[in-house]
Amino acid sequence: MSSSLLARSSARNDNLIEYAGRKIGKLAGTEVLDLAALQKSLVLCRLCRMKFDHKRHRYIKTTRWGWVGGKCDGCRETSMLNHFYVHESLENQVYTP
Repeated sequence: MSSSLLARSSARNDNLIEYAGRKIGKLAGTEVLDLAALQKSLVLCRLCRMKFDHKRHRYIKTTRWGWVGGKCDGCRETSMLNHFYVHESLENQVYTP
């Protein structure tokens, strides 16, 4: 009985991949620019959003979701009022009115 429970829980955990965030000692701006260079989706708080020029890096702000909850990719602060940015190459895969 316990082996089947372990098998099911480990299968669930393998599918969940969460970004660990920037390493300690690394500047927040460089981490956001590294993610932008890899064309990853970004979650930024209101303070980090003002520092990131999304048009320069060819990102669009998705307006389908007004606010996104989670950790900011820049400062690692948890908030429910974050903005979600997607690279322009993924624009057709994400619904944006």
